[in-house]
Amino acid sequence: MKYAGVNAFLSGVRPCVIAMILATAIGMAISTLLGFTDIHSALAPDPKSILVFAILWLTHFGYKRIKKTAPSPIIMILFSAALGMLLWGV
Repeated sequence: MKYAGVNAFLSGVRPCVIAMILATAIGMAISTLLGFTDIHSALAPDPKSILVFAILWLTHFGYKRIKKTAPSPIIMILFSAALGMLLWGV
């Protein structure tokens, strides 16, 4: 970080990486939760996906409210995998 060129490069790359992650998350949410796959398809919400999203959201904010810190991302990923296996089968 002592080189100005490296610092400037990283300052430019960070917003791009965040935008790519956000675009992927929004695209996955639209296709998974709402069932919207292309411009010619109708919306077909998936109740199981919405249920998993709601459970994870409530778990995250409930944990954050009780413990005053966010839950571990690894624990949330494992919990979402367990919910997926429970609702969709292995």
